[in-house]
Amino acid sequence: MAAQQNDLLQGLSAEIDRLKSLYEEVKRQNSDLSNQLDAKNIEIADATLRIKELERKNQTIKAVKLNSFSLDDAICSRAELLGLVREIDKCIALLNK
Repeated sequence: MAAQQNDLLQGLSAEIDRLKSLYEEVKRQNSDLSNQLDAKNIEIADATLRIKELERKNQTIKAVKLNSFSLDDAICSRAELLGLVREIDKCIALLNK
């Protein structure tokens, strides 16, 4: 009977040691995952800031493009205006006849 109890205690002790080992392993994995999560959250925050910065730059570029007039645009606009002035002159000339 004492031998059976001793074997039972040794089995339970071995099982307890195995469970402790599993617990420590899960605890370590949990810590690793928590650290990875923190790192990913930092990456997300950095990416979000970068996106906002790029959106702001994009808006600035769009505004500059709207406000800037290239040389080609100026030449085309001048040609259109000259054409309109000629048409107006023709109309005035026809009215004066």
